[in-house]
Amino acid sequence: MKTSAIFATLMLFVSACTPKEEVPDKLNAPENLTAAQTGLNSVRLLWEVSVKTYDGATIERAYEDGAYEKIASLAKDVLIYNDRSLTEEGLYKYRVALLRGQEVSPYAEVS
Repeated sequence: MKTSAIFATLMLFVSACTPKEEVPDKLNAPENLTAAQTGLNSVRLLWEVSVKTYDGATIERAYEDGAYEKIASLAKDVLIYNDRSLTEEGLYKYRVALLRGQEVSPYAEVS
């Protein structure tokens, strides 16, 4: 009986000392993405991030019904982007995704 009590105590001690591998949180899309025209040829994008572990963000833009093209890669914790390269009047669409290594979150989109 003494042996099993010592064994149980030892098992608890070993499991308490074993480092646990940190599991990263789910890489969700950026939240509350907004776009506001700030000049004739510029738009400001703002968004929020609810995940703790990510490396940065990627921003893509499409004009009218065209395909999305990457226009910027941003560092972690940068939550604003000013696009000052608009050249034509019309509908510009933006989408932002978070990056973690090779993993890409779902996109948040705004027109």
